[in-house]
Amino acid sequence: MNSLLDVTTTELTCQACVIGSGPAGALVALPLAEGGMDVILVEAGNRDPTPLSSAPLAQLDVDGAVDLSYAQALQLGGSSNLWAGRVARMDEADFVERPDIGSPAWPFPLSELSPYYERALDILGMPSSEHYNELPRMPCSWKTFAASDRVDIKYLMWSRPAFKVAELVTKSDGNLANLRVLTDAPVFDVTPNGDRRAIESVTVGRRQNHKTIKAQVFVLAAGGLETTRLLLGYARRHWRDEEGAIGRYFSTHPKADLAVLRAKQPVSAEHPLFREATSNGVQVRAGIGLSTATQISIGTLNHCARLYPIAEYKAEKVFESIKSAAFRGAPIVNRSARLRRLLIASGKMAFDRLGQAARLQAKAHAFVVRLNLDQHSNAENRLTLSEDCDREGRQLLNLRWRYDLADRRSAMTFLDMLDRFLRAHDVGHLDYSYLRDSDSWPLTAVHSHFLGTTRMSNDPRQGVVDQNCRVHRLHNLFVAGPSVFPRYGNANPFLTIAALSLRLSDHLSRVLGRE
Repeated sequence: MNSLLDVTTTELTCQACVIGSGPAGALVALPLAEGGMDVILVEAGNRDPTPLSSAPLAQLDVDGAVDLSYAQALQLGGSSNLWAGRVARMDEADFVERPDIGSPAWPFPLSELSPYYERALDILGMPSSEHYNELPRMPCSWKTFAASDRVDIKYLMWSRPAFKVAELVTKSDGNLANLRVLTDAPVFDVTPNGDRRAIESVTVGRRQNHKTIKAQVFVLAAGGLETTRLLLGYARRHWRDEEGAIGRYFSTHPKADLAVLRAKQPVSAEHPLFREATSNGVQVRAGIGLSTATQISIGTLNHCARLYPIAEYKAEKVFESIKSAAFRGAPIVNRSARLRRLLIASGKMAFDRLGQAARLQAKAHAFVVRLNLDQHSNAENRLTLSEDCDREGRQLLNLRWRYDLADRRSAMTFLDMLDRFLRAHDVGHLDYSYLRDSDSWPLTAVHSHFLGTTRMSNDPRQGVVDQNCRVHRLHNLFVAGPSVFPRYGNANPFLTIAALSLRLSDHLSRVLGRE
């Protein structure tokens, strides 16, 4: 591993150049190198935590609260350094054709990702998420509700302590002579070849210290913001501003505490519907969604409700306050890598204690209902280039995002149906009537999942990359990361990012094997 500051040559060559060392980039680069390919993995930061002002955003026009505390990490291992460890697959509902909601389907079935999910879980050192054994018993009054074919109990696991991609990269860098990891190397420019049908090189480094990397294939895996910024800049310079879908269809898994569930009888809070539990040696939590058939029949999106007994909910609020305090951007914190590392660890430590807090409350009668919200694809929710620039002279981004009337109607339909099923099974009911007359929902709108801005579609008019994550119009430029998601769902994207990157790595291995 070398800092670009210590590299003396001005031009480097390789078979595959991967931009970004987070989960998306690392899980493309490392399998390629293990397969014998000559790989350069480029990281804008180094081992130190990111300065808190690193998100490349100039103007925000957003419907709801913005929390960029855990938005971006210019650091070896990328956003995995900020990841709390939540592991979940996407649902079948996210992949089926849904012309009724106006959102495109993925250009391949969910089953195609299944082996890559398993490989990703193996890398994380976790069991298959298909099997949950030895779970505490669900309260009797809830069993028939959970067994209904109208609802979907969604289980997720926790990687604890959260898996460190930086450690995986460091280990591979020491063992693989054909893997070169360059730190302190932000991408400054992307240059096409003569006919502009392929990328010839990327320019990396800071002012006065630029280097050129030439490769057969390039992968942009620098996160949803930075990857989109690079592609928008490329379109402006080389496609005469023909951006197409680049930067459009932005979403970020908005979330909010929108209702209270009042159980008909006090409920034992042992099952993972109500708190964390252990299965297969890992911690498990569950949420409530609607089945795919139900979603289609009532025309709603794929939302998920999680229930928090009061003790756990209060602990979550403590975590939120710690996280906010850690990232208020005090100059002394920005200057000190040690303080940044300590504050990140403090916030994640608080998060690790949330599920245990519910043990303080053996039974609960009322639960806060937190919704992880899906969203319609909206071309006007977008990132665009600002005329303002960062210290390196690169244009910043402007963000415009709305949770519009169609999105709110979908969330209300979800709550209506969930309330109806809870009442029908004599479990309890939801309190949420205030939402119908409210113009302002308490959304955490923009936080850490930047989805959709280079979305996948085999139709160049509808997307930025094809089903193999190749950028339309450029035969050797690929994108890895959540920005390629054509649909958003509600699951934490980490596991799907990892699965897509392993799939892309297999594809690039075949491509490079033919060249």
